[in-house]
Formats: sequence, structure tokens, C-alpha cells
Amino acid sequence: MKASKKLLFQNRMLLAAIFLIVLAAGTHAQAQTGQYFNGNGSYASVSNTAFTDLDYSANFAIETVVYIKPDESNIYGGILTKTTYGHYINTNIPGWGLGIYQDAKEDYALIGMKVGDGTHHVTQYSIIDMGRTHIVMTWDAGSKTITLFADGAQVSQGTNTAIDLNNIAVNEDLLIGKSHNPLLSYIMYIRLWNRDITSDVSTLYDHYNDTKQ
Repeated sequence: MKASKKLLFQNRMLLAAIFLIVLAAGTHAQAQTGQYFNGNGSYASVSNTAFTDLDYSANFAIETVVYIKPDESNIYGGILTKTTYGHYINTNIPGWGLGIYQDAKEDYALIGMKVGDGTHHVTQYSIIDMGRTHIVMTWDAGSKTITLFADGAQVSQGTNTAIDLNNIAVNEDLLIGKSHNPLLSYIMYIRLWNRDITSDVSTLYDHYNDTKQ
């Protein structure tokens, strides 16, 4: 069973970034394997010219594990975003994003996600607890639906059939750990998939629980 899971990662993954070392607080670097986001405002990017953009007429998904620190104010802190300047959930700009909104006064946070064309969009939020969470966001291009999973369970879903798939792409960098503001939470790892992984979410979550990868 574990061999098949490993094959899944090797053969069907578009982009992998496993973050293992510490970036200094508040710093920015080019994204690469071997970075660890310490939750103190560090972030990484892949330039628009270096990143082969997604085919938005096809499905994609984001898988990540984040550790949300208590007593922080994550004001639209991005986990992974590809959008014009502004926070990841902004509804009047094209692109997509996954991030966290957190009020230091609360004992929970909101995971938010968006896909939009600048005019039409679909956004979804879900409450999650402090601490470590395995998160998956999927985009189904056929139905124009985004779905959010937390720790293997579906927690939110939305559809907007008016989205123009030809207008999602933007000439902006891919940002990891930043949107309008840097993310004040730990990113353990991120995987960007070039397919809908809905049918694999349970397996991926179990794999993470077993191996922490």
C-alpha cells in the first residue's frame, strides 16, 4: 500500500516543495526544496517567467500541512497564491489562492480559498482549530467548483459556472507563504497537483499521519 502511495507522489505531482530549513524572520527567497517557513513573516516566490502556469481548463489541487500558531493575527496571510497584488480572497481580481485569516483574540482560524477571472469568482471559508492541519483545495474545471478538505474530511465547497477559464491566468509570481500579508503560521509542506485529487484525499491524509510527509 505504501509503495503505491509513493508512486502516486512521484508520477502525478506537478510541483513539490518540501520545506525543511529555516528562513530568517521577515525574509524573502526564491522557492526551492529545503525551505521551511517559520511563521515569522518569511516567504518564497517563483517568478512568473520561471513558473509554467497551470492549464485552467483542467483540474488542479493544492495539498499542504500548516501549523497555525495561537495568539497571532493572520490578516489574509497566503499559503499559496497566484494572483495580482491584493489579498488572496479579493473577488475583483483574477487568479487563485489559499490562505488563512486569523484574529489573535480568537481560538480558531479561517481557511479561505478563491478561483476567479476578475469578474466572476468562487470563494469558500471554513473554521479550523489552532495547531497542525492537513489541508487540500481542489479545483474542478468542468463544473467550476472548489472544494476544501481538512484532515481528510470535506468541510466546504462552492461553484460558479460563470467563471471564464480563459481569464484566470495572471502575469504574477507564484507566492508561498504570502498574499497581501506574509503568513504568520508554519508551513510544513506544500504540493501542487495538476489534477483533482478528491478521490485520494483520504489516502494522502493517512499517508501524512503515517509518515509525516
